[in-house]
Amino acid sequence: MERREQRGPVRLDPVAQVPRMGPPVDPNPNPVLPDDEDILTYVWTIYKWLVDQLWVIAIIVIGILVHNYMAKLLKLSPAHL
Repeated sequence: MERREQRGPVRLDPVAQVPRMGPPVDPNPNPVLPDDEDILTYVWTIYKWLVDQLWVIAIIVIGILVHNYMAKLLKLSPAHL
């Protein structure tokens, strides 16, 4: 009776999903610095968020200015309105 070595399925690297033949190779060796595409996406997201916030700030400032102008027209302090 011939004795065969029983081997299970080849374990895959959970990140790359390829058979592991040697030490794992990280495509981005510095984990602190993301890829260029990630940085541009992040910067664009922050820019869009700031532009959206500027509309809200502008509406609030215009509301305060109109409120103060109407108070002066009516000769009332803003506390009486």
